[in-house]
Amino acid sequence: MITRPQSNEYAPFYSTYFAKVEGDPYELMVTQPERLTEFIEENEERLDYAYAEGKWTIRQAVMHMVDTEQVFAYRLLTIARGDKTELPGFDQNIFIDNTDFTHLDAGDLIRIVENQRAYTFSLLNTITTDKLEIIGKASGYEVSVRALIFMMAGHMEHHLEIFKERYQ
Repeated sequence: MITRPQSNEYAPFYSTYFAKVEGDPYELMVTQPERLTEFIEENEERLDYAYAEGKWTIRQAVMHMVDTEQVFAYRLLTIARGDKTELPGFDQNIFIDNTDFTHLDAGDLIRIVENQRAYTFSLLNTITTDKLEIIGKASGYEVSVRALIFMMAGHMEHHLEIFKERYQ
């Protein structure tokens, strides 16, 4: 089991995600694609629904989850491999605002989520225990490899909870 990162291993604004991860982040990450798939299938006719003006649609939120996992995975890869390059932040709204996802149906979204998580697990399989505490810099803050794992799990969990609370 991976140990919980210390608060100096990530930026304070990520603490919300850490609060969503109780126990082993790997175990949580295994369950998430299936839970997200169930939500997508249950809402297949409502993929363009947003719970309020200016909020993302279900389709956009799913793609945001994938985009963010890709960014976190790249950060993890870079830091774990010893690259000391400071990694930039990203603007999640620009990512969504500059892409049209309306051609993606429920099956497409499910495959994209499954493929991204499969890649993430393939990457995590290459990370040995001695690499978990390596610190790099992203978005102007220090971040450890293990913190990025918790962030990936917590970020998806955060959005799964929002789906349950606001998109039903």
